[in-house]
Amino acid sequence: MENSTETLTQTTRDFMRVSRNGGIKMVVAINANAWNLSAWFMQTPADLLGFAVSDGDLVSPGNNYPSLIEKTDGTVSITPTTASTPVDTIHTAVSGFGYCLTNGTLGDPGGDLAPRTGIGVSEDSRYVLLMVIDGRQTASQGATWSEVGAWLQHFGAYNGINMDGGGSTTLARWDPNAIGDARAVLMNSPVGSGSGVGTERWNGNNLGIFLNRLEIVQQPQGDTIEKGVCHRLTVEIEGATGIPHFVWTKDNNVLTAAPDEPWLDLCPATLDESGVYACRITDDAFTVQSQTATIQVTKLPLGWLPLSLVLLFVGARVRARSVS
Repeated sequence: MENSTETLTQTTRDFMRVSRNGGIKMVVAINANAWNLSAWFMQTPADLLGFAVSDGDLVSPGNNYPSLIEKTDGTVSITPTTASTPVDTIHTAVSGFGYCLTNGTLGDPGGDLAPRTGIGVSEDSRYVLLMVIDGRQTASQGATWSEVGAWLQHFGAYNGINMDGGGSTTLARWDPNAIGDARAVLMNSPVGSGSGVGTERWNGNNLGIFLNRLEIVQQPQGDTIEKGVCHRLTVEIEGATGIPHFVWTKDNNVLTAAPDEPWLDLCPATLDESGVYACRITDDAFTVQSQTATIQVTKLPLGWLPLSLVLLFVGARVRARSVS
């Protein structure tokens, strides 16, 4: 509803974390609509500026700002939206302040240097480009509106929007090999406080890209084992597209006799099976490599004998004494 609070602010990385915890395989996220900024450093209700749709539900009505629209059939476009724009065929939408690139023509060259967020779409609508430009810091003073358009055009956009920028400008990615909250990784240096480098703003809304991506959720584990025992290396995956295939390696050499399975048995383990193991997994869309697992196979300790043999030797001595 116009002129009312519609969302609760959230940092871009927290947006990713919450989405992932909810089962959405988000891999990239970027800040989106402008809003009535009241507090950048904490969660507060937000009144978004411009059209916003999430999972087919209207979040904020249009106000003649240009919007990135993804329809329910998967097609994308950039187009102006109004309060009467229907949402029945729209799955996702976010909006910016204005065009920085229109049908291949750059927009107004004015505007101060500032951190900027830009979203572009290629002429064939096949590609969506997400871009941030850092600003208000020594390494980068920022960009103007037309410079945002020029960079989007350079990377293949035909139409582009200048989104909410300044301290809101944030781009993050998901690192499946990291641990805990560190898996949400900043890809730029935001100035969420307005000037403090590395401070992340709680934004009115964010836009995320997700896909069912092949990921390793359990890595093979190294160990020290004794010669002759059995040991199994395992890897656990999720998000595979099609049938996954597993290639095990030892010391960077492919084990051609290893099964195309998420496990590898060393049974019985031999001394020459000591080494560094890993598994490469491939599905119809991705290839991922596991972490390495070092296996050390040791000889039996000196003086070690199975209990049955010890008893046999003791019995032999007793019998010998009785004969004598």
